[in-house]
Amino acid sequence: MSRSRRLRTVILFLVGTAAIGLPIWYLPVAVDQLAAIHRLKSQKAVVTTTWWGECKLGKWTFPVLLRYPGVKVCLRDAAADLRTASRLRRLTSLALFSCTIEEQQLPSLRELESLETLLLEEVGVDPRVLGYLSPHCPLYDLRVSDIPLDVESLSHLWQFPSLKVICLRNVGLDDRGLELLSRLEQLRRLHIRYCPITGAGVQHLARMRSLYDLDLGGCALDDAALDVLPSLRGLVTLSLWENAITDEGCWKIANAKMEELRRLDLSDTWITDEGLKALAQLPKLKSLILSGTRITDKGLEALETMDLDWIMLDSTNVTSAGVHRLRQCMPHAGIEWDKPQQFPANEGDRPQ
Repeated sequence: MSRSRRLRTVILFLVGTAAIGLPIWYLPVAVDQLAAIHRLKSQKAVVTTTWWGECKLGKWTFPVLLRYPGVKVCLRDAAADLRTASRLRRLTSLALFSCTIEEQQLPSLRELESLETLLLEEVGVDPRVLGYLSPHCPLYDLRVSDIPLDVESLSHLWQFPSLKVICLRNVGLDDRGLELLSRLEQLRRLHIRYCPITGAGVQHLARMRSLYDLDLGGCALDDAALDVLPSLRGLVTLSLWENAITDEGCWKIANAKMEELRRLDLSDTWITDEGLKALAQLPKLKSLILSGTRITDKGLEALETMDLDWIMLDSTNVTSAGVHRLRQCMPHAGIEWDKPQQFPANEGDRPQ
């Protein structure tokens, strides 16, 4: 690099840092970010630009980000200034964490017509936020956490035929909202965590036959919710952690004939050794998470004939002798275990 070019680069870094509004001790961070963009000019690669804290995108920053055609830009924690971020017309990924979006800024979302991924976590925003997305953007991945969503805003998601991934955590989704989501039959991954849905609402998912990854953790569901599984035989990953699933539920999983199921998470459920006999009938299961359950060494005997690659037994009633025997039967499997957790034997004393 010539001397004049180096000088020009340093000046660009300084101007960009001042425009962003960073204090002087953030200068190395800004230099690294802008230098990365500069280096990737000829490579036309994906550029990830991260603005932390109270940083703001100033008018002098945009020439740096927009001067290279074909470069994709990803912003993370952009001080929730959507009116500023919307000027990045090639923006493909927007992630906002722990900030506030003013209502008058929401229409700026319609300017992001290249948006593929949207992540919102602990953002103070109008519950109708999803209704402001441009119907022309190729939205593929939507993740929202700790934000109350308006049910009506979910009805706008049908406008995105490319949408394949939806992850919602603690957004107040109920059975009505779940019914709206079930109309997105093209979805491949659906995570609904810590939402007040019921077993009756889960039955709406029967039409989503393209699903390969389903996570319903922390929703206080019981065995009745698993009646939908025979309609979802293409599932590869099923997560039911922190639900009231019992041994009866294990038999429902086994009898659903999900021959492609490879990963099953039943941590912090109510299953016992009897339920493991049912899980042993899953032909392609490779990863089994049983942390926080009441299984014992006796239950592990049912797993000894399985071809598992990974088992989690933390906080169970399994002993070191049982784990040692299981390791002898599965020398290539990874087994995670800390120490026995004495759960009550009384059926009426199940953990809540």
